[in-house]
Amino acid sequence: MANDTLARQSYGFRDAKGMTCRASIWIYYDSAASAGGRVVGSNVSGAIDALSNAHAESTSGPFSAFLVPAYGATATYVDVEDKALLTFKHTDGTLSRLSIPAPISGMFLADGQTVNAALAAVVTLVTNLTTVSGTAVAVSQGKSPYSSLIGGIRVRRPNQRKMSIYTKSGNLDEPAE
Repeated sequence: MANDTLARQSYGFRDAKGMTCRASIWIYYDSAASAGGRVVGSNVSGAIDALSNAHAESTSGPFSAFLVPAYGATATYVDVEDKALLTFKHTDGTLSRLSIPAPISGMFLADGQTVNAALAAVVTLVTNLTTVSGTAVAVSQGKSPYSSLIGGIRVRRPNQRKMSIYTKSGNLDEPAE
């Protein structure tokens, strides 16, 4: 590639309570032919959106778009504190993680904790992360392409933001406490 570019692709999400979070990947592409970077970013955005109850609200990076602000779906994992943490292996042997906020309940096996790697939407995400589009490919920060999904688990991490009377509750009909 003549004009090598490593760019962070970020995705913003809003859950059913109005809380927000971000997920991000790295895309390596030739800036003279940046259409491939936009395609990779767009494909991964759609794959993450299919696995999340949160509403995709914004993107920044090679694929930039502002989507209509809305609250996410009220479901089993309603807020962005719940995440499906996926671990990927890269071609150079390094590992990286990608968090899916407010994951759909069908993403997990019967134990409710382990990600079902055979689920079609998970396979689509892995395919979109490992596919080269023109000169663009999703990579680690060290420019090593994704090679495979090792596995994933459900984690719950509290947000840094404090709740207030202006934060919506999960059932959307009464103020949060």
